[in-house]
Amino acid sequence: MKALGPFFSTEEYFRVVRQPGSGYFFDSPAHTDSKSGAFNSPIVLLSVGDFYIGVNSISEDETFLAECFEAKGHADLGIIVRNGRLIHRFRFCSGYDLADWEGFLGLFAGLLRALGFTGDFHWETWKAEALERYEDDHRLQRVIAMYT
Repeated sequence: MKALGPFFSTEEYFRVVRQPGSGYFFDSPAHTDSKSGAFNSPIVLLSVGDFYIGVNSISEDETFLAECFEAKGHADLGIIVRNGRLIHRFRFCSGYDLADWEGFLGLFAGLLRALGFTGDFHWETWKAEALERYEDDHRLQRVIAMYT
């Protein structure tokens, strides 16, 4: 370990850890991200009920965050917040616990709508159409074969 002052140090793989007895708690690993990922609104600002049923408009709190960025002269960051729902959808769908299948279906339907899908969403219909559409994609077929 390498000491980083009296409160923190780094372990072998550069994860910052708290020194015992320091009184500080630090358990969130750092990571890099795209500008859109880093400055998108934090999850705590989402209107969770609306998000899980597929609503893609941003909440009042997210609008306030965008306005704050813009008032500080960062219109580019305001745009990221205002257009960030698609990134939230991708991240939630790719890391979701499928044990909550109904919750996943709401999130996935929201992702499809964010991508421009119109009409009613029915999983079995969508799945059959997607499998037919991509039946000649050999890479996708290899992935499907690994899990069936």
